[in-house]
Amino acid sequence: MKKSIGLIFAAALFALTPMSLYAQDSSKTAQDSANTAQDNSKTAKDSSKTAKDSSKTAQDSSKTAKDSSKTAQDSSKTGSNPKSYASVSSLIANAMHAAKDDRAIETSKGGIVADDARVYVDAVQAYYDAAKTFSASFDQSFETVDGVKKASSGVVWFKKPGLMRWDYEKPESRFLLSDGSFFWSWEPVYRQFCKQNLATSQLPTALTFLAGTGRIEDDFSIKLGTVKGDQVELLLTPLTPSLAFESIRFDILMPTAKVYRVTIYDAMGNINKITFKSPEINAPLDDASFKFVPPADAKQICD
Repeated sequence: MKKSIGLIFAAALFALTPMSLYAQDSSKTAQDSANTAQDNSKTAKDSSKTAKDSSKTAQDSSKTAKDSSKTAQDSSKTGSNPKSYASVSSLIANAMHAAKDDRAIETSKGGIVADDARVYVDAVQAYYDAAKTFSASFDQSFETVDGVKKASSGVVWFKKPGLMRWDYEKPESRFLLSDGSFFWSWEPVYRQFCKQNLATSQLPTALTFLAGTGRIEDDFSIKLGTVKGDQVELLLTPLTPSLAFESIRFDILMPTAKVYRVTIYDAMGNINKITFKSPEINAPLDDASFKFVPPADAKQICD
């Protein structure tokens, strides 16, 4: 399985998800867990009236409820804090380890491409195989399973081999960057950054075609979606499911075969939609734009 920019872009899929929304989800899940535990405690106490053995079960369940409630309160405090970046980074790190385990059982045969999708898949692949650089502005909309929405926008650049940069301009300044050896994320508002070694990262590959380092069908089964004139949908299902995505939809524009929108559906039911505007390939890009030196007052919160 090819790595390079494909893994970098996959890392971006994790980082592109708004951190505060992940924290809110974590808080809600913890609170639900506490409520469930309290209900279990009540049921156990009722059972103790009819059986002596149930009394011990009730006490254990009550203790579990208290512990779960305390965990929920702690988690809720973390989730409500907009600066709780470190705890969310731990969530992402756990997902990365899960993805590493998933890759061990991944098939090398590749996915299945539906006959009516073949011509479009080949056209998209050829377009990005020819790209030495890729740049575009983008709009991103992220919606949680609970309907919470967040919009952002910025500019993205890719350069072979292994260089990437996402510059967010709204709602606040931040960026994600790969210098070919490390993956960086920097949020100047909080003076915090993450640094991850690409050589040891084992994230699921996604959108490897964007830098021409892999083939879409190596990692996905592909079906044809809606076709409206020159606008075509490709529906991708990963051969190896992950927390980052259960399915992806490419919206492409023919006859150029440019992918102008990517919609990512993750395992939690969230929807992450990225629309590329004015994409350009093979424009000159300076390698210096893909380097980052943390400021002296910056705090590293994950690695």
